[in-house]
Amino acid sequence: AEQRLEKIRLDQEKRFASLIEQQESLLEEAQLVEMHADMVEKALQVVNSALDSGMDWDQLEDLVELEARQNHNPVAMLIHKLDLENDQMVMRLQREDAYDDDDEETDKARFLDVTVSLNETAHGNAKAMFAKYRASKEKSKKTTEANAKALEAAEETAKRQMLEAQSRSANITLQAKRKPMWFEKFNWFITTDNYLVLGGRDAQQNEQIVKR
Repeated sequence: AEQRLEKIRLDQEKRFASLIEQQESLLEEAQLVEMHADMVEKALQVVNSALDSGMDWDQLEDLVELEARQNHNPVAMLIHKLDLENDQMVMRLQREDAYDDDDEETDKARFLDVTVSLNETAHGNAKAMFAKYRASKEKSKKTTEANAKALEAAEETAKRQMLEAQSRSANITLQAKRKPMWFEKFNWFITTDNYLVLGGRDAQQNEQIVKR
């Protein structure tokens, strides 16, 4: 019972930690899109204009890669990946508290990959992300309340099971301490007149009863 209760506690902690992590990620993504709104909007316009003109998807990807790698186009350099099948693209945006560093790992930490919809403006994307963040916060609040009730119920069940186990254990101990009477190995009962009636379970026991 205690192990099950501890497992429930750990599962709840993991679930809550996951929700908090998701909230922090949604909030940061929304803030970054809002902070880089001008550049995000330019990237959206460039990609959508190319698609509206009928440009082939592969050609568009090659163009973005060329502009970023060779021409160092600041807008193209923000586009990390195109997901045109889902009308999305992944933009690599610099974090608010980022600083220049030559270390490769630190440099990676300076940026966050944010997926934006091609069907929304930069501010429209940020608004949708903030809405997801608020919905996640509301969900975590309800989850916390539900978890508290579930844990309380699990604690009550565990207490009841432990008390029942202790009661059974005490009962078994008491039964074990009683020494069996000599005649209990035979078939026996006591009459209403308080006479003990014995019968052997086999011929050998019948002989034992007669001798006794």
